[in-house]
Amino acid sequence: MKRLVALAILCTMAMGSFAQNVNDVWLLLQNGNIPGAKKKIEECMPSNQNNAMAWLYRGNVYMQIYDRDQSRLEKNPSYISKDPEAAFIAYESFFKALELDPKIKEKTPGGLVEPTFGQITMGGPIYNMGVAAYKAKDVEKAEKYFRAAVKCFNLDPAYKEYAGSCYYQLAIIKQND
Repeated sequence: MKRLVALAILCTMAMGSFAQNVNDVWLLLQNGNIPGAKKKIEECMPSNQNNAMAWLYRGNVYMQIYDRDQSRLEKNPSYISKDPEAAFIAYESFFKALELDPKIKEKTPGGLVEPTFGQITMGGPIYNMGVAAYKAKDVEKAEKYFRAAVKCFNLDPAYKEYAGSCYYQLAIIKQND
């Protein structure tokens, strides 16, 4: 009985700890402290691999990293991102959140992007990453990015033509194999 009570206390403490860390991530994002939010969510992830909300927060953090880097690139074309995979990491995180909890859309806190919209939004940047990888002759990465972009664009019928472009690029890759 004592072990059961101890286990219940540990579980409650762990859940409370995660809730505090998630609140910290949310506050850091709302205050524009993207590096702090990234550090905090990455600290949370190893012990929260099966937590859909953790993946949702991670997707939002990396989406903001991507947006920040794009803004910096517009101001300074020679800017080089420290997180060139941010769009892809955001996509993967949103995908994982939905995979773990298909109803997470209804649970998405205010101020955060819900996972389906996040994936659709990351489709364009991931497609562009595929094009860049293909031009750099990194066919394996190009294929990975085009396949991910297809998944993003297939989430909304309005983006089907973009999915078609991805399929076209994948066909070119296969033809040149």
